[in-house]
Amino acid sequence: MQVWVEPGHRDAHRDPKLRDYLAHMGEKHSVVAIIRYDNREGFVLVPPALNEGEWLEHRNTRAGPSLLELMAKGEL
Repeated sequence: MQVWVEPGHRDAHRDPKLRDYLAHMGEKHSVVAIIRYDNREGFVLVPPALNEGEWLEHRNTRAGPSLLELMAKGEL
């Protein structure tokens, strides 16, 4: 699931209602979220149900494959 966040509100992904929804989707459907700021910048947000009960913000700071390519390769 992709969640687009306005660059001026970079912490919007921490909104409790959004986190509740993402936690529910992770638990019921094994869904992770890609938090996107624009076409090139973002990170993968793994909900607690898929990460030993804790939120995981996986940020890729190196140049290279896109987040979707890394997920497809099983590298995230």
